[in-house]
Amino acid sequence: MKIEISEESFGFLKQFIQDVDSQDNRATAKPYFYVIRDTETVAAPEGHGDEIRYMWDGDVMTKESVEEHLREFDDTKTIQDLLDDGTIEEFDVMTQYITPENHNIFFTEKACHEHMESNHYHFRKPHSYIRHAWRNPEIEKLFEAVREIVKDVAVQES
Repeated sequence: MKIEISEESFGFLKQFIQDVDSQDNRATAKPYFYVIRDTETVAAPEGHGDEIRYMWDGDVMTKESVEEHLREFDDTKTIQDLLDDGTIEEFDVMTQYITPENHNIFFTEKACHEHMESNHYHFRKPHSYIRHAWRNPEIEKLFEAVREIVKDVAVQES
């Protein structure tokens, strides 16, 4: 059987399968893929949150960011001073994970990170997460086919 493919497409397939085969699989069996996981901060009933946030001039701030602001502009005040005089308002929040399926899939960690960087404004604290394509024969056969095409062309060129 003869398959015709442009040099550009072949170059992509060759680099793609090299990237897939040489990347850190994080102890996950092939086939696997990456997803972007992110966190979303949502309000929680008082006393039930994972952390405390502060509302200051319409901005939601962590304890660390309030303290940093105080060090820079008024190191005589404390967070308690700001709470007492009504400058800031305290509330509980909890952090929940959004399911990774909501954030695309990637076959290389490189592509996953490039996507996070170029679309950073869509995410809060994204990180790549590897998932096993458990019992997915289509993905297994796709990778096998790409490896075979790349290998066959390399053999024909030598």
